[in-house]
Amino acid sequence: MLFDSFDETIDKLIDILTENGYTVHVLTLPYRADHFTDRPVYIHVVEQSDLEEISEDADVSDFLRDIDFYNIEIVLLLSHNEDLNLKLARIIKKSGVPRVIIVVRSDEKSVEAEKENIQTINLSHCVLGRIQRILSLKFVRLTPIRGEIFMLESLVTGDMKIIGEKIGDLEDKYNIGITLLRGVDEIRNSEDEIIQEGDYLIAIGRRESLMELIK
Repeated sequence: MLFDSFDETIDKLIDILTENGYTVHVLTLPYRADHFTDRPVYIHVVEQSDLEEISEDADVSDFLRDIDFYNIEIVLLLSHNEDLNLKLARIIKKSGVPRVIIVVRSDEKSVEAEKENIQTINLSHCVLGRIQRILSLKFVRLTPIRGEIFMLESLVTGDMKIIGEKIGDLEDKYNIGITLLRGVDEIRNSEDEIIQEGDYLIAIGRRESLMELIK
């Protein structure tokens, strides 16, 4: 289940999760419901006033009556309101959801949440990249740039043939450009850099070359 981020992050994450085989539920406000009607998701609407009035000792069924939390494995609370995210996370965890991940702005809230076994992603980092790493998603995104030139984004997983290869060797072999994002904020693009599991790979080149790279 995703709590709407009210920006393009939610749309990209829906694409990522559905491509990875997840059934996606989106929790949003009434004015945003139409935004998701053409997407492959279940839409759940909650009133802003209900969110503002809930207390942390509330039961999730009090305001999310149409969601069966027993069948939900992961909840991602993506709003920019870290206090609301943490409050909802505490209530949802009581309903038995095994994994709750929230977006926070401050280290203080991150420490507070993780003491309660709630995973956090700081807004100052790449939210989508962190989610892909946390969930070990294999999603590959191909974005057209011009003509046959595309940009590929992919999490490097343990079953990919490019692990252990040097960036320069792959660039020469496929006539592409490669940059790696590693850890929280490291950028690696040296031709001698060796690709590792867990890297977030960004490559630019002809579509057929990119597809061969990740085959």
